Amino acid sequence: DMGSNESLLASQEASYIQDTVKDNCVVVFSKTTCGYCRMAKKVFEDIGTPYVAVELNKRDDGGKMQSVLQAMTGESTVSTIL
Repeated sequence: DMGSNESLLASQEASYIQDTVKDNCVVVFSKTTCGYCRMAKKVFEDIGTPYVAVELNKRDDGGKMQSVLQAMTGESTVSTIL
């Protein structure tokens, strides 16, 4: 539903995502329980690339943030790398 996407993209969580991405070269939106997320973070560690990890399952607003990321990217999975 387009209206709900618009409200998600205008949310406080969307602003947080945009500001975090703007301020950091690599941002990984992940869950500590996600094996793919751990692999993605390890790749950046192995090549010495600094990154910021936003662990959605450790945040009170993590569920909404995942919905915002889905609205932004069209992807519903975590380990979104921006």
